[in-house]
Amino acid sequence: MSGQHVDVGWTGVHEHFSVGVEIEGKVDGHHHQMKEIQHIAVEPKQIFEKTKIVIESPDSGLFVLAFQAQDLTQTKSGNIKASCTAAEMKSAISAFYQAKFKSEVDVERLMYDQAGVKVEDIANAKKLEYTITLKTLIKGESVASITVIPIDTKASISVVYPRNLQLSGAPLGGKVRVKCPHWNGQEDYT
Repeated sequence: MSGQHVDVGWTGVHEHFSVGVEIEGKVDGHHHQMKEIQHIAVEPKQIFEKTKIVIESPDSGLFVLAFQAQDLTQTKSGNIKASCTAAEMKSAISAFYQAKFKSEVDVERLMYDQAGVKVEDIANAKKLEYTITLKTLIKGESVASITVIPIDTKASISVVYPRNLQLSGAPLGGKVRVKCPHWNGQEDYT
């Protein structure tokens, strides 16, 4: 029997544990009459951490986000336009998540008009919400703080932290036992 723990969020493969069981020899009456390898995968529910950046009265001005990690190290984003696309936001902030968690993030942008109705045209948007999803499971929270540093934007920019939005599910851990039923009704455990 062998096992392998995989946690590679940046490739699209998420945390899981695979166990390979090789059955050798012939056991009379057993439903596995020949040599074979069986694989069992344990895939926990994937609840990813989410952080939200909210920009009210977006404009073409610039700002920077300063991420302070739990270990108190700081990483500054690139310059971000206060009306940027989701892809531009992702590009500006990815260095922090790559350095700390070796993980990609997904960024989704939603736009709202003055009445809070969702709109599709940036020209009609009075509020932008960027939801940042960390694509790996972690213990605790990814950031201690995120400071908004305006360069020349007049927009109002705020942060909704994971603790107030959605924390990550626990990474896979602990011990695993595999129950192996025999043809005669007995059970063995690894």
